[in-house]
Amino acid sequence: MTQRVHPTIPARDLRPGMHVLHDRTVLEVRYILPYADQTERVLVVGSSVRTGRPVLSDVAADTPMALITDAAVAEALEAEHRRAAVVAGLRELATMIELHQLPLPRYTDPQVTIGALELRADLDRWIGHLDAEVRATSTGIPFVDTRVGGLRLLAQALEGEEDAR
Repeated sequence: MTQRVHPTIPARDLRPGMHVLHDRTVLEVRYILPYADQTERVLVVGSSVRTGRPVLSDVAADTPMALITDAAVAEALEAEHRRAAVVAGLRELATMIELHQLPLPRYTDPQVTIGALELRADLDRWIGHLDAEVRATSTGIPFVDTRVGGLRLLAQALEGEEDAR
């Protein structure tokens, strides 16, 4: 799977209402303020699409800013809502188990299957945070099979090592 390539525009040419990717954050541009004494720099004033928090970024006027389409913004927000729903479900389930509302068998090996992550880099993030080792299926697909507390966690990448390059 390939990473999405976004068209770029110099920071000086940004306009209010545009969406750009800056420092791994999608911003809605509010203002572009050139410095009175320094025309080669601009202040990009925007807000994070995900959190709504204000963002100020002092950048060179010719810095290429990746433009994000409205459809991509909607897709990212939908993904964020899915992520929040999964987290809420896991917390609700954990609470019910903790309060003994749901029984666990005496001999249990509960597991969570994350499924197939689109990018090998995503699997590497799981591996790094869990201090786990990557393994490979007989067909070369990388995966992780590790434990988090008393929970077994399984995740794999859609692509093999040779595909990730």
